[in-house]
Amino acid sequence: MKGAEINDPGLPLHHPCPGEVQDSSRVSCRVRSIESVEEIEKLELSWRKLTGRLAAPFQTFTWNLAWYRHFTGSYDSLMVFLVERGDEMVAILPCYRQGRQIRLAADRVGDYQDVIATNHEDAFAGLNAVFNYVSREFPAFSFYFWKISSEGYLHAFFNDKGQQREEMITVSKRHAPCPVVKIRGGLEPYLASLPGKRRQDMRRSLRRLDKGLPGSRVVILRGDEIRVSDLENVAFFHIDYFRKDGVSPLEDKALLNMLGEASKDPGVGLQVSALVDRGEMVAVDIGFVRGKKYYGYLTGFDPAFRSFAPGKCLLLKRIDIWTEKDGVETLDFLSGDEPYKTGFTHGESYHVDSVHWMPNRVSSRARQVTLVAGMIGKQVAKKAIRKVTLPR
Repeated sequence: MKGAEINDPGLPLHHPCPGEVQDSSRVSCRVRSIESVEEIEKLELSWRKLTGRLAAPFQTFTWNLAWYRHFTGSYDSLMVFLVERGDEMVAILPCYRQGRQIRLAADRVGDYQDVIATNHEDAFAGLNAVFNYVSREFPAFSFYFWKISSEGYLHAFFNDKGQQREEMITVSKRHAPCPVVKIRGGLEPYLASLPGKRRQDMRRSLRRLDKGLPGSRVVILRGDEIRVSDLENVAFFHIDYFRKDGVSPLEDKALLNMLGEASKDPGVGLQVSALVDRGEMVAVDIGFVRGKKYYGYLTGFDPAFRSFAPGKCLLLKRIDIWTEKDGVETLDFLSGDEPYKTGFTHGESYHVDSVHWMPNRVSSRARQVTLVAGMIGKQVAKKAIRKVTLPR
């Protein structure tokens, strides 16, 4: 365990830690980094206290602890930064080290990771303190934050001009949209809110399913109801019918074990759902209910039943259940603009960014030039491809 007092003269911070008697232009926070799962386990009470009611499931204590336990082969060392003011924990930044890069914990298996804090003042002060700490204790390291939500503290910090200091270099890139839609009131109000053609298509899909598979039913398992065998069956289904390039994420036993551990905490809100016909799964969906939102995580369907739009119907048939039993008001499809996601929305979305965060040194400035040049090059290449593929 390492610790350092951060109270640098000459480094004014925009948001002082509230409640301290001090120069209002400076903050005095202690930063510690912990590097073992055993030490993380001791943080449960503090972590849960700092986790907001509306925080995404990927920011919860159980989700992060499960990732650190089951993905030990994915990082060189874990690095969890704790920011304290006196005896009080005011912020936690869960990270890991890969080479000289410090990344957000579980960034490859979930979206919306963030600094854990109860308000933006503590979050901002904590991030400044962590930056100073890393610059001193690990001068060769830099941060890379992937898929940070535009609704989170990290995004707000990097877009607050008051936080931009000469000691810092940030390079940001828009990563992907995150489609969302309101379902308050249930299925009928949701359908009524859609444009006429899309509303008719949704109703037609439901009628076709009820006529073609009259015995089909929706099964929803929540939290402790989810058995290991249930996760394995859904994983086998998802692996067999994975439609994107590459392989299903559920090929990774570590993710399956992580989901099994996370399912035992009701605060994570894991749900496993399936559309079942005559004892066989037709479509599956894994997601989370937390803070009046349903976060859609992984979906899949048997292409033999494509004409019944089973994935679409599985979602539609759960809307009344979500609103009545789980208090869900919003569907959040996580990052990505796949047609099945945008097809459920009215065009609403927020977004996730990727951010490189580095000390202002010669090597970092060279890295900044390379990153910016790479982004520009990709933009030019995309424009060229669009021009080539345009019909003549």
